[in-house]
Amino acid sequence: MQKKPAFESGALIPRILVAFVLVSVATWLAVLSLATPAPPADTLSPSHPSVAYTDSTGAPPNLTGVALGKPNCGPTNSLCSIFTLTIDPSIGTPVTGYDPTQYQIKLTWSWQVATVDYDIWVENSTMTTVVAQNNSTADPSVIILPTTTTPGVYKIVVVLATGAPIPYTGTISLEAKLAKQMMRANLPWE
Repeated sequence: MQKKPAFESGALIPRILVAFVLVSVATWLAVLSLATPAPPADTLSPSHPSVAYTDSTGAPPNLTGVALGKPNCGPTNSLCSIFTLTIDPSIGTPVTGYDPTQYQIKLTWSWQVATVDYDIWVENSTMTTVVAQNNSTADPSVIILPTTTTPGVYKIVVVLATGAPIPYTGTISLEAKLAKQMMRANLPWE
C-alpha cells in the first residue's frame, strides 16, 4: 500500500482550521481596538465651554468595572473607548463676567438603542484613580463635576455593559447652575 504525502492526506485540514480561527480572532480584536473617539482629545475652558465627540464603532464589551470598581482596559487600552479631556485652569478662576461657583461641568453620553447600556468612568490621566462614574442604565447618562475639580488631564473611559457595540456621542459642557435651578422652579411638582 502506498502512503499519501501529508499535504494530500487531509492532515493539514485541522491546521488550516486553526489558522483560520486565529486570523478571525485577530481580525475581531483589531476591529474592537478601533473604538477610538473622534476627536480623541479636547480642552474645556470658559472660552471653549462645550466639547463633543463620537465613537462611531462604540465601546467594546468589558465587564471588569463591575468586579474591579473601574474597567481594566488591557495593556494597549483596546478594551475601552477612551477620550482625553483637559480641564483648563481657567475653569476655576473667577474673572469679570464669570464666577466659577455659579457653573458646573456636565458630561453627557447618549446612544440610539435602548437595550444597549454603556458604563462611564472619569479617571485621572494615568487611569489609576476614579474621579466619578455612572453605571446606571439611563440614556442619556450624565455625570456632574464641580468647577473646583482639579485642572488637568482626565480620561473619559466608556465600556459596553449590555447589548452590542453601537455608536455613541459624548458632550462635555460648562453650564450655569442657575439654568438648572430655573428649570426646577417651573416644574409643577416641585
